Amino acid sequence: MVSPVPLSHVIYAILATISLNPPEFFFLAYTRKVLQEESYLVDVYQEVVGVIGFIGLIAPHIVRLIGIKGHRPLIIHSFLWGSVILISADVVARLIQPGQEIPVGAMTALIGGPWLMFLAYRTAKKQKRGERSLGGTKNPLSLTWLLPVTILCIVIVLYLSFSFNGTTWTPISEWNSTIIWNFRIPRTLTAFIIGMILAISGVLFQGVLRNPLADASVLGITSLSGAGAMIFLVLFPSLSVSWLTIGAILGATVAISIIFITSWKNGFQPILVALMGISVSAFGSAIIQILVVKSKLVVAAALVWLSGSTYAKGWNDVSIALILFIILVPIAIYLTRSLNALAFGDDVATSHGLAVPKTRVIALIIGVALTTAAVSIVGTIGFIGLLAPHTARRLVGYSHLPLMIISMLLGGFLLTLADFIGRVLLAPKEVPSGLVVALIGAPYLLYLLKKIK
Repeated sequence: MVSPVPLSHVIYAILATISLNPPEFFFLAYTRKVLQEESYLVDVYQEVVGVIGFIGLIAPHIVRLIGIKGHRPLIIHSFLWGSVILISADVVARLIQPGQEIPVGAMTALIGGPWLMFLAYRTAKKQKRGERSLGGTKNPLSLTWLLPVTILCIVIVLYLSFSFNGTTWTPISEWNSTIIWNFRIPRTLTAFIIGMILAISGVLFQGVLRNPLADASVLGITSLSGAGAMIFLVLFPSLSVSWLTIGAILGATVAISIIFITSWKNGFQPILVALMGISVSAFGSAIIQILVVKSKLVVAAALVWLSGSTYAKGWNDVSIALILFIILVPIAIYLTRSLNALAFGDDVATSHGLAVPKTRVIALIIGVALTTAAVSIVGTIGFIGLLAPHTARRLVGYSHLPLMIISMLLGGFLLTLADFIGRVLLAPKEVPSGLVVALIGAPYLLYLLKKIK
């Protein structure tokens, strides 16, 4: 029997529909007083039930679709619809797992993610398809001295990672000890290889989609890939962890297919792609939350994996990452000339004899394969594929061969540095390297969104 719906959920739904009501309400009365009142409402409902998203997005748009006009009736009807949506989500969550409730926020995300996709797609249909620059310098630095400097930085961070554990230094003569050789060195090498893999996937996605925000984490590929791996783990618990790659590949394929289908006609507009990625990511995260509760997984271990961590990686992980790197990266490098042609637009690339659809499909397949390889080994680490290519473009310019080489090295450097910072920041406790990268990547994403017109 389903227990009564808590009154706090009803109150939350009313407050959410006011505080996150349609944009026109707040833009028509864009005053400090109104914004302060909105902030108070958000604080009130988050204090009661925590962070629950999408109610303020879904309810007002449902009311609009019904045909309600005018702010007063819009707000009144949004009260009711917001309550109905949240109560329904709460009931469904308790029916799925009667003995242990599923977070109602996960249920609203399952509804809100697809709804945001619909709204973003409908809005983008009114925009014209256009070309855009991915950014970068017109005066590239010479690889003759840039490569040695980059490699020197990598050697320094590798030395620090091998030698320092946050409290004590280990001399090179003791690197063959059990702890260093079997735990610290393979962990660091795994981080370096995975960082390179993620950076290359970012170069491929940005080159194919001609979108500066194209990255596995921003596109939602990382999140849905993790959801796919989690689904596979729950459905086939007797299989070894190596089979998680299959689920990750399926999830990533679904994510990139959604982005590609919905954004193709609009030329992969940056804001549309970002909104689609956010919705896909929210949907994937909701699936993961539900599965963690439903299957009674070890929450701490699951959260570490979902945050992205190189913790406890051994030589076996190094071998798998290295094999995947050797197989996939040469194909990505081979595609650099085609990506150079795509940078001038489909028409120009076709006039030069490039099979544009075939090139796009191959590049996307390689990008998805690289992402799923990384996810299956270290979990959902994001933003490396966003940070490394953008930094490299400001150093070497637009040509994809030097861009891919420098991005690859910068990606390995960034994730190795993030792993090192995560180990020493709160030593002997550890911060997942994925969270360290997110602390840098999230502000940089906001910076890119601000720059894009």
